[in-house]
Amino acid sequence: VGPAIGGVLLRVVVGLVAAQLMFTLIGGHPDLRVAVGIASLMYFTEAFALSFAVIFQVRLALQYDAVARVVAQALDTALILWLIGSGAGLLWLIAAPVATGAVGVLVAAALVYLRFRSALRVDFHRLPWLVSEALPVGLTSMVVTPYPRLDRRRPGLLGTSAWAGHHGAA
Repeated sequence: VGPAIGGVLLRVVVGLVAAQLMFTLIGGHPDLRVAVGIASLMYFTEAFALSFAVIFQVRLALQYDAVARVVAQALDTALILWLIGSGAGLLWLIAAPVATGAVGVLVAAALVYLRFRSALRVDFHRLPWLVSEALPVGLTSMVVTPYPRLDRRRPGLLGTSAWAGHHGAA
């Protein structure tokens, strides 16, 4: 699982850099760039959470994955409600799931270690093979994933912002 985590983290870094590069090219507002950068950190927590979920699936012990996810979701809900109640800004609300996702990952890592007495190690020698095996799926995903979302972007480009809002709400 270690090399798979390494590959996922490589993909996450490439995605984060690509998002920031796109904002640079289109001249995005600096506050929006910060918000996207913070939100992109959720890719890291999701990558680790999915990696631990694989361990639980292989061991047929999905209850541990459920515990880690419930802890993260409960903390997320409590933190967001507290932030809203205290009048926190949008960036704090975006950062909350990143922080609680990291806590969920720590809970999952602790459960993997305590239950199975296994620690993760990264074997970089296997990483090139994994990347070459995943490349066709990754390239296909890069083409297929944005396609269904194009219809959501078109109203903003062709019409007014109000019209785009009505389209998105519908």
